[in-house]
Amino acid sequence: MQEGKHTLLQIPREAGVANTLLHVQASAEHDGGACADMYFKTLNITGEWADERQKGGFAYISDSPEKVSGWQTFGSIDMKVAWGHTKSGTTYLNFYVKHLKRVDHDIGGILGLDDYRPAAKAAADCADTVILLATDDNNREVSEATADM
Repeated sequence: MQEGKHTLLQIPREAGVANTLLHVQASAEHDGGACADMYFKTLNITGEWADERQKGGFAYISDSPEKVSGWQTFGSIDMKVAWGHTKSGTTYLNFYVKHLKRVDHDIGGILGLDDYRPAAKAAADCADTVILLATDDNNREVSEATADM
């Protein structure tokens, strides 16, 4: 719910640049009319485990879709980046990770042990907004109601 750069994963949690095994950072941007229209627009994967796969790591941009390569192994975890778009044409990135329990280090970032609440807190101009959304049996949007408190 907050724009800006967010560390999704940091392995080890307290690692410096020189001893980082994995660092995943995403840039969230508001793109649309509703407060909830927050999307990952860029994603960077760096660190020793990323360098083992590709020197310098990986950079993804939502406006430049690539062929989805499926799950990729980084150290002892698997990750996947997928491109998406809304009905109105907004492009975004999805990030998936699995097997975090296999890591022999504390994991930082908002998907790890760090506090996710600042990133999840609604922006001040959206704090008093309620959105109700109805879907049909095929999970398609059929109606929406928004109230500004």
